[in-house]
Amino acid sequence: MISDAVNLGSRLESLTKLYGVSILISEKTLLNLEEAYKYNYRFLDRVNVKGKKESVGLFEIFDGDTEEQKGLKKQTKSKFEEAIFLYFQEKFAAAKQIMSEILQINPEDKVAQFYLQRSDKFQNNGRIKD
Repeated sequence: MISDAVNLGSRLESLTKLYGVSILISEKTLLNLEEAYKYNYRFLDRVNVKGKKESVGLFEIFDGDTEEQKGLKKQTKSKFEEAIFLYFQEKFAAAKQIMSEILQINPEDKVAQFYLQRSDKFQNNGRIKD
């Protein structure tokens, strides 16, 4: 089967490994969810997908995490969003600082680990387009 949706689904599935998350959805899927407010989610990134002109927004749904992880991600969600905002403004030192604070609260947050490493890399080597 070949289609835009299948291509995007395959790409998202492969990205779950990169970010270390269980459930990854596109912005379009999030916007189409009925009662999206009932889900625990956070914005992760924007990625370019082969065959699409515009980048795709990625969101982690963390309802499937353990109760402890879900609670810690809810607790650090606003800090996480602030760090992601700073990261996209290429304020890598500030993003690293906040991600470090998140990891002190939740050392198992694989996305915070990912962005801490990525911010460090970009701060030291300049912004590299993915």
